Amino acid sequence: LKFTDWLQLVSTNSVEYGLSRNNSFSPSYLSRDKMNKSKGKTVENRVMLSENLLTFGKEFNDMHKVGVMAGFSIQYDQMNAMGGSGMNGPSDHVHYVNSSYPSIYDPGWGAMALKDYASDYTEATLVSFLGRVNYSYLKKYLFEATVRRDGSSKFGKAKPWGTFPSVSVGWVFSDEDFMDNFPILDFGKFRFSWGQTGSQFSEPYLAYGQFASGDA
Repeated sequence: LKFTDWLQLVSTNSVEYGLSRNNSFSPSYLSRDKMNKSKGKTVENRVMLSENLLTFGKEFNDMHKVGVMAGFSIQYDQMNAMGGSGMNGPSDHVHYVNSSYPSIYDPGWGAMALKDYASDYTEATLVSFLGRVNYSYLKKYLFEATVRRDGSSKFGKAKPWGTFPSVSVGWVFSDEDFMDNFPILDFGKFRFSWGQTGSQFSEPYLAYGQFASGDA
């Protein structure tokens, strides 16, 4: 959305959906215990992303060039998985675990479960506010400052937000008059910068601690 030649708004929105289903079957004649085995799993993934940038850029008197950007973005990720397995089905022709599959097998020395089920669900949200200011004088003296503030569900309750600033200055020395004595160099620039960066956990709930089930 272009308001003027020097002010515009860009909004990008997307939704991604992925569905994965897989099933594997091993016939009884390939197993030492003479039991066929079937496994199945379904995984759904959803990603919703919205990015919105308002930019200002203008040049004054062919000497000063100013640019300002303000932005907001939000991303939501969701994963839903479920799966199960079964053994000792009624026939090698039945490749999916249904009610005909037995639940328990007792060979005489102790019962064992023949069916298994597991499910998983995760979600994560990332909210970001962005800001940037850049300025150049005569296109050879450069300055830029940025700041990004992120709020993520992966950060944990103790510190759900993080702020990441940066600043840089530059000098296009090849445009200076004294560089006329060095025609071998077409372009040269010095740039000095400082900034802070951060990252979030790869797993959604690591900041809250992990839970595992097992025998006591």
